[in-house]
Amino acid sequence: MGDYWKMTKTIYVTCTVSRGFFESEFYITVRDSSVYVDRVNVKVGNPPNNSDEVEGQVLAYLIEEKSDQALIELSGEPVVGGLRAWVPKADLAYAH
Repeated sequence: MGDYWKMTKTIYVTCTVSRGFFESEFYITVRDSSVYVDRVNVKVGNPPNNSDEVEGQVLAYLIEEKSDQALIELSGEPVVGGLRAWVPKADLAYAH
């Protein structure tokens, strides 16, 4: 898997952020996928409290693009759906 990730672009994808089970993680939702992700991979203005949901961006890998959609892969533990999701390109921000 190592070389594969070097060939992909690192991006951030708009998501909904909730608290995870542990202090070190967030529960994020992107389209039909929900994943537990390490907090260091999530950008959020104000962290969610209790059962709050806030807008944020999660680190992802760009797998494929076509017209106005992009196939992304999330890093983390899937809860609902898989680690991959098709999202509008408007939801992407390229990592610097």
